[in-house]
Amino acid sequence: MVQTLLGPHRALAKPAQPNWTAMQASKRRAIRTYSIGMGCTFAGAWLTGVVGSMWPLALGASAALLCTAPLIKAIWVTQKRE
Repeated sequence: MVQTLLGPHRALAKPAQPNWTAMQASKRRAIRTYSIGMGCTFAGAWLTGVVGSMWPLALGASAALLCTAPLIKAIWVTQKRE
């Protein structure tokens, strides 16, 4: 390892092997959560047609937005490790 003013230079060290099984499980969980969010959007759209108010669609879209965050995080972490 190369010694610098800030300590050992980690770029030259051997990178740790990623835990592929845990990453795959994380992706599956994120995709499942995303699917639940899309289901909320479709349920909200259906309820908008039944009730006549835009509130169900707005709530379903909000839930979908919140359920998309784990998927984006899983993709981001995977891209960072590759």
